[in-house]
Amino acid sequence: WRHFMYRLAETPVDERDGSIYGAVLEWDRQALLVGYAPFRPAGAPAAVVALRGTLLSGATLRRDVADDLRFLAGDSLKGSVRFAGAMAALRAAARRHGARGVCVGGHSLGAGFALQVGKALAKEGVLVECHVFNPPSVSLATSLRGFTEMAGEVWGRVRAWLPYLGSAAAARRRRRRRRWSARGPG
Repeated sequence: WRHFMYRLAETPVDERDGSIYGAVLEWDRQALLVGYAPFRPAGAPAAVVALRGTLLSGATLRRDVADDLRFLAGDSLKGSVRFAGAMAALRAAARRHGARGVCVGGHSLGAGFALQVGKALAKEGVLVECHVFNPPSVSLATSLRGFTEMAGEVWGRVRAWLPYLGSAAAARRRRRRRRWSARGPG
């Protein structure tokens, strides 16, 4: 971020699993002077709150998928610990730099948080700029298709690990069905 004349001011951390789910970046005046630029470019925010998307690995997997499912089921992330942390970080940045000098952004699940945190602050009269990339779908059909694809991929991996477990059980079910259908009704 130094190349863009920003410095890392804060990293929101989920205390349940220790994962970093965002970053608060502030305009770095000292880096600006080193680059021999006398002032911040017009329109550049004084602070950026960046929120990350879903990571399907490591310690954060369970929390990320839970938040994805929370959004899918209720179209809201407000009950999440990360929502409260992102809201606090954005509020603090807006207090320090003024709402016009703050921008919130995110990708995927982070975009969902950015949209909902920005909307919650807007309801309080604090209007911040918001940039989102590939936010979670608000359409149930689209979300289910994505979830089904992910579940299919996971199931394929499980089946690859255990290739022969299902074949014996399936054969037993077929034999039972044939016996049952041979008896006939009544």
